[in-house]
Amino acid sequence: MAKKKESVSGATLLTSLQKAGWFRKFSDRYQVGIPDFLGCYRGITFGIELKAVGEIGEDGFAPAKTEHRFTDVQVRELKNITDDGGVGLGVIICGKSLFWFTSEYINENGQVDCKQLIKDNKMLEKLDDTWDNFVLVLKFLWELRIKMLREHVGP
Repeated sequence: MAKKKESVSGATLLTSLQKAGWFRKFSDRYQVGIPDFLGCYRGITFGIELKAVGEIGEDGFAPAKTEHRFTDVQVRELKNITDDGGVGLGVIICGKSLFWFTSEYINENGQVDCKQLIKDNKMLEKLDDTWDNFVLVLKFLWELRIKMLREHVGP
């Protein structure tokens, strides 16, 4: 039996994440809302919810199919992670493109405007069958989070 698209993309993404820090995939169907990946990079907690979609809707929104959309609980958990000092991210993989975003980008229908993500420079192209370039996003977000924490706490 062939693996689902999300599990193949997820395994590839996890391999890239584990090169940077401690990351694990969680798939407990009894714990609703826990992000697909939880991990730590240089002392900052990351929660990543992955959606692998076959296509972006004609309107530019993804996921197009209702059953693949972000749930209210998933959005709330990503926001909670960010509010508590970590980084909660949504990730959509469509073909060889990866879109990354925070919970504010997810609309009330559980979708994300991919055209806006492209404008905001939140899209990556797949490199050599890995997502190693996503690790650069993690490093960038880590630097932003550290800067925000320093400004909040002070010197």
